[in-house]
Amino acid sequence: MQDKVIVPKYVAAEDSKISGFAMQAFQKSISADQIMPTFERVMKDYGYDTTDIDTAEWYPLQMYFDICKDLLETSGDALILVSIGMKVIESAQFPPEINSIPTAMKLLMDTHHLNLQNVPEHDGYHSMEMEEKKITFVEQTAFPHDVMYGYIYGLSRRYAEEDTVPIVEREYLEDDAPDNDGAHYTISW
Repeated sequence: MQDKVIVPKYVAAEDSKISGFAMQAFQKSISADQIMPTFERVMKDYGYDTTDIDTAEWYPLQMYFDICKDLLETSGDALILVSIGMKVIESAQFPPEINSIPTAMKLLMDTHHLNLQNVPEHDGYHSMEMEEKKITFVEQTAFPHDVMYGYIYGLSRRYAEEDTVPIVEREYLEDDAPDNDGAHYTISW
């Protein structure tokens, strides 16, 4: 019997990296004016003397999490993190074969690992079930819940059929301590 894997939020594996494409979401977010002071300060704390994001470079994933955590703590506004997740969809790289919500969700793990380096193999998505116009799965990544909600909602909107509106529902795996683990998602359209 395999032990249950728990993936706490905001804790990056050692030497894990995130693509410059995904890092651009901070600068391109609709909340960029609120984000930039925290973004610049944390970038400097990590030794970056510029806040110009190079899409060809890989950045420390823990730095990304520290920016998110600081933003949530200082603003108290989870929508800032949702907007960052949605902007990742516009900035990050996606496999070219994605052309619908079902293919987008089937390829979540590939997409996750396309924009990250050195993350544990179990960090990602599992237990996916597909029905007619409904998909359920478990998300267990170290990314903040609100970033993930924005990401999954943005991905669903990007690949929704014309004249459909996706509905994304989330239930924490640990209601009493949500940041201790992932969430169960249901997408319907």
